Amino acid sequence: MKQRAANWLPYIASAAVLSTVFLVLPAFTNLRPRSDPTEFDIQVGARFVLPTSDMHGNKLDPSERTLVIFGGSCTGCAVNAVTPKQMGTIQLRQIVMLYAASKKQIDSEFDAFPKNVFVMADPAAEMVRKLGAMSSPRFYVIQNNNVLDVCEEVESWPEKWLSEVAKP
Repeated sequence: MKQRAANWLPYIASAAVLSTVFLVLPAFTNLRPRSDPTEFDIQVGARFVLPTSDMHGNKLDPSERTLVIFGGSCTGCAVNAVTPKQMGTIQLRQIVMLYAASKKQIDSEFDAFPKNVFVMADPAAEMVRKLGAMSSPRFYVIQNNNVLDVCEEVESWPEKWLSEVAKP
């Protein structure tokens, strides 16, 4: 009986090695550093449905041209992702600040936002993943559940792009 078990040992060891090679190692390739934070951004023209209200119950108008800003995932970093002064330069009537954090985290870290800013908590990062946001801040323009534009700028505040997308 012991002889039979010993005969199977090399097969079990081989199966363990092969499963490591084919199942575990490919998972680590997804952890490689990304050189382009726009690599996974949603495509212009793609469908993206915004919720009809933000985390405070304020109603959004889906037909309104809306700037969606992914502010970040850790609230400590996200506080500085977009400043109130920068928000004041945006000439759109509807802005959504999207955070991969809970409502409780957002409420504890942030002061009041301007009236045209709708705040959305996305603790499971479902919307963030659909947008493809890999860094913050990231900027997307959405109207009638369609992506109209995606900002390629990642190094500085995209003032020129923001003034362009604000034009009707």
